[in-house]
Amino acid sequence: MSDVDMSSPKADWRDHARRVRSGIDIAAASRGIRERLTASAPWAGARTILIYAALPGEVDLLPLLEDAGRTFLLPRCLPGRRLAVHRVAAGECAWRAGAFGVREPDPERCPEQDPASIDLVVVPALAVDTAGIRLGYGGGYYDRFFAGPGSRAATIAAVPEGLLVERLPRDSWDIPVDWVCTEARFLPTTNGGTASGMV
Repeated sequence: MSDVDMSSPKADWRDHARRVRSGIDIAAASRGIRERLTASAPWAGARTILIYAALPGEVDLLPLLEDAGRTFLLPRCLPGRRLAVHRVAAGECAWRAGAFGVREPDPERCPEQDPASIDLVVVPALAVDTAGIRLGYGGGYYDRFFAGPGSRAATIAAVPEGLLVERLPRDSWDIPVDWVCTEARFLPTTNGGTASGMV
């Protein structure tokens, strides 16, 4: 990422990441990321997994709902920049438009779940660095969720290889993920996962 550096504000990094992402075949990257993710040790050991409904340009994980034997949850935005999590099943999810145009489960038809039940959280990012710091859209929803009571789940950021960088600016409230999954590799971060989780 040549036109930004550690002195650049996060807004500049977001703009740059969007430009880089616009040149990526996100459908192909998503397929590769799903293959690496489902072959990883953290995935193999997880029974209850929080994924997300992708915004345009984000890695699409919804085909993973077909993975039998696991319980999948999806987030719903709440006031105060908090997340609730709801159980969903392939072909049975009732969607509604949520904050920022994000598709989210309809709370009337998809039961809310206790975050403490989650084994693994897979999160989107505009970019992520090798220390596990995510560049999101600035809302802080996932950082608040990770800091919440009962949140002991392992965490993975799903991003195309071109958006994995050496270092991103970090704020005091940023909580690093344990692993990063791209279409080219699955790796522990310097703040999180262990080498035994590598695939």
